[in-house]
Amino acid sequence: MIIKSKKGAFFLSKKCKNRILETFLSPEQAAQMTHRSQSTARRWLKNEEIDPANLELIMLKTFGVVPFATWKDWEIRPEGLLTPEGDFIDINRLSWLGLYMSVYNDLQEQNRTLLEKIKELKARKDKRRTFFVEPTP
Repeated sequence: MIIKSKKGAFFLSKKCKNRILETFLSPEQAAQMTHRSQSTARRWLKNEEIDPANLELIMLKTFGVVPFATWKDWEIRPEGLLTPEGDFIDINRLSWLGLYMSVYNDLQEQNRTLLEKIKELKARKDKRRTFFVEPTP
């Protein structure tokens, strides 16, 4: 949440699970973070509302808040990712995560095709076993 302060700066506040993060942000810093002009940032401070895209960008760059609902309570840090449970995933583990996910997806696809083949073979086997037997009188 951004609150306009009387000091000529934005007051940023973010409530996490076990702590509250607070900081002041000058109009120059806000302009640099959002790639807007300093006069636009000063207008935001005086009377205009900050559009949601710029607000999310400021919160992302200041506190590492990810703006997507599926990533709620996750935080991006320069060294890695902080999970909602408080676990830290460092950059090295994140770089391997892409490889793990691609291997996992490939294995899942292979498992699906093998399962379909097994079902097809079972159906063929059941067809061969069913034959007509004449009842004996």
